Amino acid sequence: MFKVSLFSMMFFLGAIVPVEEVSHVAVSDSQFSQCAPLNRPFKHGEELTYKLSYSLGIMNLNAGEVVFRLEDKGDTYKLTARGKTYKGYEWFFKVRDYYETEVDKETLQPIHAIRDIKEGDYAMYEETSFENGRVKVQRGTNASDLGDVEVIDVKKCVSDVLSLLYVLRTANTGTLKKGSELPMSLFIDKEEFNLKMTYKGNNKNKKIPGLGRFKTMVFEPEVVKGTVFKGEKGMKVWVSDDANKIPMMIKSPVSVGSVKATLKSYKNLRY
Repeated sequence: MFKVSLFSMMFFLGAIVPVEEVSHVAVSDSQFSQCAPLNRPFKHGEELTYKLSYSLGIMNLNAGEVVFRLEDKGDTYKLTARGKTYKGYEWFFKVRDYYETEVDKETLQPIHAIRDIKEGDYAMYEETSFENGRVKVQRGTNASDLGDVEVIDVKKCVSDVLSLLYVLRTANTGTLKKGSELPMSLFIDKEEFNLKMTYKGNNKNKKIPGLGRFKTMVFEPEVVKGTVFKGEKGMKVWVSDDANKIPMMIKSPVSVGSVKATLKSYKNLRY
């Protein structure tokens, strides 16, 4: 069922996807760089709210929502994401998740990240510091119960789950061809993963319930092995085909049924 972190949908995590429908075309450095993002399609005060739902056959259940916020702190951005299940769903499974990442304003590289996870009977609090190719991680059940510091060597240009969402929005999508791949390095759960997003083409009339129809770009992400997603394929991401590059909808089959994140509302867009 839908006993899965709300953020699994939003951060494209699951099993690595080999794309067979089109030939692979790697993007050039001028189109996308995780080390030196090209632009900033967001600004102080941006807020994106997503509704998350679970479907099985004819049943469709609105399970919860996630709110993403960006604050300009001068030399850094503060990125936050707060997820919760709706009260009508909590008889089955209650979620209260909070993610926070401070990133360098020039590079969008993470400096410090917090994950505060409360899902059913499970609780985990994690603090991660990024220091030029070295990551320091502390984890416990809450902020006052952190364990020893673990030091892990990583690439100099690596993102956590929250900063990666914003880095991907900086890609120069105007020159993408079908099959183009956006490479990315992700650090999560004390491991580094090298993944990619594959451009699948456009949907010029994508319906987003409650908001209307939009021109969108369609991507198929690779996702991290060992989570709840079904098989190796199926996850799709629809991104607004404009200067803001906002994820409009994410949909994926899971082991039983499918899950979907749909943009519900937005505030303070840059464009």
